[in-house]
Amino acid sequence: MFILRSIVRFFAGVFLLSGIGVLVYQGYIRYQTGEWFGMDLLWVVNRLLASPPGSGGSTSLVNWFLAPEDWIGLHRVLLVALDVLPLSLTLMVIGSFLFASVERGETERGRAIDAVEEEMRARQNDQE
Repeated sequence: MFILRSIVRFFAGVFLLSGIGVLVYQGYIRYQTGEWFGMDLLWVVNRLLASPPGSGGSTSLVNWFLAPEDWIGLHRVLLVALDVLPLSLTLMVIGSFLFASVERGETERGRAIDAVEEEMRARQNDQE
């Protein structure tokens, strides 16, 4: 269990630092060019869906995202959500959520250990 908590903490730190890094990079570009370089989730999706040179084809999900023929309403909602959510905030929220989940788990584990110790003390006192 210790290893799993350590792995989750590691990835939580990676997400938090990545979010801060994106924000710092955006600030750097802002001071260099005088314009804010918006990096939202739609920007990331567009970079991920861009076919690398020489690739043969793409999946049906990629085709749907680029040119939907059905589920048009869902496509619009996705586009708006991805366009509104900033990358830096999203990364920092994911990292914070991971840290919080580990802390909550440790708190619950501590309570369970305390309850078991209390029960053991009560049994020991009953035996005496």
